[in-house]
Amino acid sequence: MRKIIAAVVFGLAWTPSFAFSYAATISDREREATLERAYLQSMASLDANSPHTQYLIGYGYTVGRNPITGAKAPINYDKGLKLLKFAAENGVPKALTAIGYQYIFGRGVEMSREQAFKYFAMAAAKGDPYGQTELGNSYLKGYGVIQDYLKAYMWLSVSVVPSNNNTSSALKTMEVIKAKISAAELARAVEMARLCAETTFVKCD
Repeated sequence: MRKIIAAVVFGLAWTPSFAFSYAATISDREREATLERAYLQSMASLDANSPHTQYLIGYGYTVGRNPITGAKAPINYDKGLKLLKFAAENGVPKALTAIGYQYIFGRGVEMSREQAFKYFAMAAAKGDPYGQTELGNSYLKGYGVIQDYLKAYMWLSVSVVPSNNNTSSALKTMEVIKAKISAAELARAVEMARLCAETTFVKCD
């Protein structure tokens, strides 16, 4: 009787649908492994020990896109965050901004606007224009911090540089803020931005 039951269970376990599911799983894993090999190979010409290279690889893992070629990349939040943290600890400010994005969307970490604000603030203070843009947006929306239109305007203003692809968006948002504050407040925000920029993002309160 036990042999009969075992035979029945084994037969059920290996039905065509199960076999197809199992094969599909293996195929998916193989495709992911192939994609990852190709992704890492595309970075092979870069200095593997460079924090900037680690940032690029980590960023690609978190967004699923090769930051150099634009091709599809494997998503692996754990690997990505580990590399981004290494880059951040070794002098790559935009890695801090990238970590902040993970907290905004809850990718590989628990979603937290407060944590996102913390990382954007660190990136902004170190001169990353993308971090400055996101810090300005955080102040504007009150995400992870008390809403403050003047600080929002200040950080968006200092983020407006050629190296920041978000410049046009920042300028539009600054126009929105202008409509919400008085002329005196605008003058104060402009002065805050001037002082912040002149002190290399030290006096930005």
